[in-house]
Amino acid sequence: MKERISPEEGLPFYTLSHGIYNDIYRHYGCLLIFDRPLQEAERSALEADIPWPLRERVGSASLLYLGSEDWIDADLRIAYHPESAAELTALGYTLSDFAGPERYSILTQLSNTEASEQDKQTFAHELQSWLLQAHRIAPLLLTYATDPLPTSRFRANQRRCLSDFVTRILPRLQEIWSSRELDHIPQSHILASIFDNTCAALIGSFLQAHPRHATSYSAPLLQLLETIQQASPKLPQQRWITQLHAALSLAQQPDTFARPPLISA
Repeated sequence: MKERISPEEGLPFYTLSHGIYNDIYRHYGCLLIFDRPLQEAERSALEADIPWPLRERVGSASLLYLGSEDWIDADLRIAYHPESAAELTALGYTLSDFAGPERYSILTQLSNTEASEQDKQTFAHELQSWLLQAHRIAPLLLTYATDPLPTSRFRANQRRCLSDFVTRILPRLQEIWSSRELDHIPQSHILASIFDNTCAALIGSFLQAHPRHATSYSAPLLQLLETIQQASPKLPQQRWITQLHAALSLAQQPDTFARPPLISA
């Protein structure tokens, strides 16, 4: 498949991050938005090699959310730091124990739960490699994450995402909400809240980067916000959707637009 974005510019799909820690810290979450609905075989192939720290997963036909537990630094250190992995074994535990109900008890027994820069880089490159593999299995449109991966290809992609937001990304967001595909999954309220938050953050980021476009593109942006309100009127993040809708409905749009908190399951 021909890449929409050349490797020199970044990745073959769009990326946006809404980080506040400037690094991977307490929690990491990433929403994958696909160009089209997934087939069952594609979904099975996608879920085969997801990096271990991202154990919380929920998805619909076109979406897949991956999230870590709290205290992701400890997960990164256990997964990628040989000394900590050996210490976990010496205490008589496995990775499954560390991801289970004894997690916080085990955390108090570890001598160090602070991930090194190398641990973070290893995770970043593993996740980037997995995302590229996922894109080869089923075309990705966009990944939206709580923190930017510290890799050069991810850093290069943020500007392109916002430049093409109205022409490439906005129609797909509208299509997913209009299809009501989230209504047909067991954890629909969780994924709907994450997707709602992501849409608000994308619109807010676009308007922060291009405030003069608020008037030009208010109609399609308002249409998406109204579709979200109709599809999921009780979402926890609805106040952000309402605020964005109110701001865009003004005759004179504000110079700045707020973004919602970080996505989280």
